[in-house]
Amino acid sequence: MGDRVTVLRDGSLVGVYNIKDLDHDRLVELIVGHPLTAGAPKQGVSAGKEVVLALKDVSNHKLKKINLSVRSGEVVGLFGLVGSGRTEVLRVIFGADKINSGSIEFSGQPVNPKTYSPTKACQLGCALVPENRKREGLVLGLTVWENSILPALNRFSKYGLLKTGQINTFVAEQIRNLRVKTPSQHTCVSKLSGGNQQKVVIAKWLLSQSRLFLFDEPTQGIDVGAKEEIYGIINKLASLGKSIIIASSELGELTRLCNRIIVMYDGCFVEEFNPASTREEKILQCAVAGRKGMAGRGSY
Repeated sequence: MGDRVTVLRDGSLVGVYNIKDLDHDRLVELIVGHPLTAGAPKQGVSAGKEVVLALKDVSNHKLKKINLSVRSGEVVGLFGLVGSGRTEVLRVIFGADKINSGSIEFSGQPVNPKTYSPTKACQLGCALVPENRKREGLVLGLTVWENSILPALNRFSKYGLLKTGQINTFVAEQIRNLRVKTPSQHTCVSKLSGGNQQKVVIAKWLLSQSRLFLFDEPTQGIDVGAKEEIYGIINKLASLGKSIIIASSELGELTRLCNRIIVMYDGCFVEEFNPASTREEKILQCAVAGRKGMAGRGSY
């Protein structure tokens, strides 16, 4: 560990500080330029009554009898070691992976597992922010505005012609609301930083008016300042009544954001925890051992 730290923000020197005079939160505040509480998510936002998504005994080559329900405004975390099945749950919900048995329902209406696909998931208001945004979330050769409207082309076109005026207005609004740092909406998305690319992925689903957001490692490969902004976006979505599932290997991220955390092991749901009343060590122990602890399971 060094004796001093130099903090830079937006190409300018913020200051040079003695390590012994800083704690983690104060250092992050200096990096992002505002107190963490200003944009920090409020854990435990009350969920609504509507069950937006329900998985019942869902199984495939990786998953084993998964039962999960998510209500409007609820943030549910999936935690487990690599290979536990977190990503596969999101892929099944989004229609990217098929199921061998069980059922999937959106707002009480079952989908046909044989014909269910990402296209159908999008039509039902499902959005996936994938782990690999460059390969699966964006078309790097296209601009910010082109990426932003990809899932909503029907909304922004008529008789095969794009409604450029509406596009410019709505994309500019998302850039402003999500604080995307880009020279313009006509900039190639490959030129943006990782955090701003992630915001563009989120923007495209907001423009398509999605109601269920699936986040797979939402802050992977982005800096601490962008992380704070992504957390704020997720919290805002929940406050607007959007349903959210977050699969993450960062337990601190899940305990901060989620109403409840489900631990996975070898394709199964092992235990459910209330992060507000459970120590992180207990959740981590459950994920490593793959065994149920003393906490009540609750209802999935």
